[in-house]
Amino acid sequence: MKLTYYPDWRPDLKFLLVAALNLTIVFEIICPLLSARYTADFIDIICYFSGALIYHLVLQRIYYVDSKSL
Repeated sequence: MKLTYYPDWRPDLKFLLVAALNLTIVFEIICPLLSARYTADFIDIICYFSGALIYHLVLQRIYYVDSKSL
């Protein structure tokens, strides 16, 4: 969608945190209830949110600064 419809769109912190929350709900709450194959893991939740924060604070700034200088 970014390439086709919204080329200047950047995911903000709210979007990233909601995405991490959705991953938490699906993979750490719903999937373990539906199948014994999936396990709920608190460390995964920490990784989802820390990944969103690292992307927002570090990687997103590096990506958009480098891509605009080209």
